Amino acid sequence: TRIDHFMLRRACAFIGAYNDRRLDRAPAWISVNMSPVELAAGDLTARVVAAVRESGVDPNWLVLELTEGALSVD
Repeated sequence: TRIDHFMLRRACAFIGAYNDRRLDRAPAWISVNMSPVELAAGDLTARVVAAVRESGVDPNWLVLELTEGALSVD
């Protein structure tokens, strides 16, 4: 959905800006919960890649979380 994609993009932008200010420490990472709708959309990989590229963050700084509810949807 648009809201899910917006939040993914915001999370990438946030962690990029946060890590830019933490030059004396190891990079932090951010975790984003993926909704069942997001998982079923079919273009999740493309949207994640686009968000990471757009923000310029290291992909290792982004963790995608799947809830039990998201995995149990038929």
